[in-house]
Amino acid sequence: MALFGAVLSGACGAPAPALESGGSAVATASARPTSPSPIIASPSIGSSDLATTTLADAITLTLSDPVARGDVAVAMVMVVRDADCTIRVIYDSGQSTARGLEPKNADGAGDVRWSWTVEASAPSGTWPVEVTCVTVSGQRAVSRKLLTIR
Repeated sequence: MALFGAVLSGACGAPAPALESGGSAVATASARPTSPSPIIASPSIGSSDLATTTLADAITLTLSDPVARGDVAVAMVMVVRDADCTIRVIYDSGQSTARGLEPKNADGAGDVRWSWTVEASAPSGTWPVEVTCVTVSGQRAVSRKLLTIR
């Protein structure tokens, strides 16, 4: 949980966390105050670089992938506890309205899990899934991954 605050500080003006050879973030301490400016600088839906996670280890998204129409898809997020999280699955025809994609609150361990049945009308292809989480202090983290529907 302390890593989340350190990573967010890096995004707000302090030195960005260094990456170890395995790709995980190492928080660096800083005495510089942070500004209340927005902390997200991520691509928007439709960007060619959707398989990214912003703010290093602040939020981790995993998906069951690939899935078929009628299958149950699962998305899991690890974030700070009590964060409010939303999920969006975006097809070329618009956002999915499948039951199970409602906003959720991270539990005491920072875990959130969504499961939904992929609509029979969902188009085959690769589609962005976006999860946005906001902490109780108002800090925001976004993660995007691609979901393949067969």
